[in-house]
Amino acid sequence: LYMLLAVAYTGIDDFIEALDYLRRTEKKIPDLIDRNPDYLFVAGKICRNNTLFEKAIVYLEKLFNVYPNYKNYPEATIILAECYKRKNKPFLSAVFLIKAIEKKPAQRYLYTLMLGLGEVLGELDKKQLTKIKRNYPLHSDARKLLTIVKNNSLDFEQRRNAAILLSGQHKKAKNVEQAVDNYYKFLGEQRDPLVEK
Repeated sequence: LYMLLAVAYTGIDDFIEALDYLRRTEKKIPDLIDRNPDYLFVAGKICRNNTLFEKAIVYLEKLFNVYPNYKNYPEATIILAECYKRKNKPFLSAVFLIKAIEKKPAQRYLYTLMLGLGEVLGELDKKQLTKIKRNYPLHSDARKLLTIVKNNSLDFEQRRNAAILLSGQHKKAKNVEQAVDNYYKFLGEQRDPLVEK
């Protein structure tokens, strides 16, 4: 019952109350969460939303190890990647995002995963980026990933964020003119749907 209440409170975005019921579940029936992939997913989500990133990572890694074909794999990956990023582990974030992209998720998740990966690749040091290029050559070019999102996503915010990150990539490569041109060109071509209404 406690876990069902945690799930219900998660459904209405009351993560503080959900955390309370999650803790009660952990105390009363510790292995209940491990037996159900949906519970592992919800527990990871609850912990992430309460900034308990280490605990979220434990739940979500267990989800991926025990249930590799979980139905909400892309969404769980996005949460796990964010947790790794918050714990200053961008390499692990990148690896999980790449693995999710390779599973060919639905388009609504694909651009979110690509945007996250494009951002994380920019945070890797040279050694980590070399490992990614060696093991995952198709997913190692941040500029390419961000350009795909900028040009194809149906979500204006994703396209805008991709343009900002792409400008940052150009700036990092000491190509300031292209960085400025990229973003202002995006602003000139794209219209925010909320502003247009």
